[in-house]
Amino acid sequence: MKYNQLTCSKISIILISIVFISAGLMCFTGCSGRSLKEIKNLPPLPQATETMPAHYTFNKNDKQNSISAETKSPWWETFGCRELNELIEKALEGNFTIKEASARLRQAKASENSGKAALFPSITYSASASRQERDESADSNNYFSIGPAASYEIDLWGNINAAIQEAEHKTMATGFDLESAAMSVAAEVAGNWFSLISVREELALIRSQVEINKMILDLLELRFRNAMSTVLDILQQREVLARTLAKIPSVELRERNLINSIALLTGKAPVEITSVETIDLKNMPGDFPPLPDDGLPSELLFQRPDIRAAYMRFVSSRWNQLQVMNERLPSLNLTGSLLVQHTTLDNILKQWVLSLAAHVAGDIFDGGAHKASLEIAEAVVDQSLINYRETVYTAIMEVENAVASEKSRIKWIELMEAELEAAKLAMEEAKNRYINGLDPFLPFVTEQINVQNLELSLLKQQVLLFQDRVTLHRALGGNWTKTRYSFEMEQIK
Repeated sequence: MKYNQLTCSKISIILISIVFISAGLMCFTGCSGRSLKEIKNLPPLPQATETMPAHYTFNKNDKQNSISAETKSPWWETFGCRELNELIEKALEGNFTIKEASARLRQAKASENSGKAALFPSITYSASASRQERDESADSNNYFSIGPAASYEIDLWGNINAAIQEAEHKTMATGFDLESAAMSVAAEVAGNWFSLISVREELALIRSQVEINKMILDLLELRFRNAMSTVLDILQQREVLARTLAKIPSVELRERNLINSIALLTGKAPVEITSVETIDLKNMPGDFPPLPDDGLPSELLFQRPDIRAAYMRFVSSRWNQLQVMNERLPSLNLTGSLLVQHTTLDNILKQWVLSLAAHVAGDIFDGGAHKASLEIAEAVVDQSLINYRETVYTAIMEVENAVASEKSRIKWIELMEAELEAAKLAMEEAKNRYINGLDPFLPFVTEQINVQNLELSLLKQQVLLFQDRVTLHRALGGNWTKTRYSFEMEQIK
């Protein structure tokens, strides 16, 4: 069977028809253009909330440190502790949460690249060989065919571009998720490390109190042998000693649990890390770091990756909304194929068929499905915008709370130090009155227990002050992740 070849004039007629169809479709509606303009004119990041506080409620007079300078370098270095620096570096390299976030970023980028393939024509090929067997009176025939085919969707309404933009903003949000995960891990490691210091300091203090209680018990027993104290005095002191010793097992358990938590944060099994190096509070290099400049609330929008991730998801939802709006508009697909076929391979190029076509498709009636899809897309936009605003205000609240907590704790520590000093004087007076026979032993025991409890409470508050600073740095965010993960972030651009 022979096929007539298409002449150049026929091909031209087909191409001209396609052009007129495309022009007619583009005049069909201007809705898409308006929607695209609305998305491109989205407010910049700092103005995307309804109201943005001009300043925090607290007032800090010392403005020597700039927040931008403070946050460009890792904040944990301000503590000047080599042990902490090394531990956080290990966590940033081996933490499972960070690795998962990095894998999700690669996945999002691959999905984005897959969507960009729609910008180019799709070219395929096919080949076949068949044989027809007939009865003895007729010849058998072989059939061979081969040929390429191409298809391309013209992006009349910007749907393909909108899908690409949606994927790109999702990828950027995933990249900011990676930075946010790193910030959380660094803060969690630092918090656990200071908790471990607190536990070890508490354990050392309890053991010191045990030795003091034993020494007092020995003195009481000596006085008893000299008829200078009673059995009740000895029993009361033994009770104090037993109560102090009973605190040790629970504190040792907390120490072990914290070491296990730090091991997991660094990507290690608990059996791989049996100990974590810490230092004593009195050996902390330098004074407690000064409070970093709080800056302005609007600066959080650029310092906090979780805020930027929420904003990117909001923009992504707008691009998705544009796609849904344009689903009711007709689509235009161009297809072309070339097929060569013959009964023998030697003559396969002698018979060929060229096919060019334009395909227009669109919905006339869908029973309200498109309207429902549009309502879903609009609700997603509203939800993502609300989530963005909530993320911004939550960040402001976290900064407010962190600064308020640190300032309150500093005052609390000062008052507790004064209380402890007074309690020690009262204990010394009770001891002297007991030795001089003016009072029984019970007042001294009461003051002794009070002093030891105050020492433990003061120690915990001193360590919590460092944890408050960690919380503040986490709330302020920073730029150090941009440098550390510059390679990963470059991949999403």
